[in-house]
Amino acid sequence: MATDTLITYTWSIDQIFTTPPTGEHPNTVCNVNWKCVASIDEFSAELWGNTGFLNPGDPFIPYSELTETQLLQWIWVWNCNKESVEGILKLLIEEQNTGNIIKAQLPWGV
Repeated sequence: MATDTLITYTWSIDQIFTTPPTGEHPNTVCNVNWKCVASIDEFSAELWGNTGFLNPGDPFIPYSELTETQLLQWIWVWNCNKESVEGILKLLIEEQNTGNIIKAQLPWGV
């Protein structure tokens, strides 16, 4: 198997939950669903997660000015260890490569 430097890790935000659009900090991000996909050649693995935020950031960034990159940075600082997630995905891909695990079809069909 190739080294993990050839594994591509793609992080994304799938959904954002905010407070109502009223008050001092309208549309404050309070919860984010994220995903990381690792792939190399014909092998791939995914992990999903959810991160909640208790307070608006300081300085407060208006919702319309947020970027996916900014939210991912918050997630990695708040409660998601980026290196750990990518390490788990690397192991899953290595196990696929050795044949120790395989992707199975759902038993109830697709």
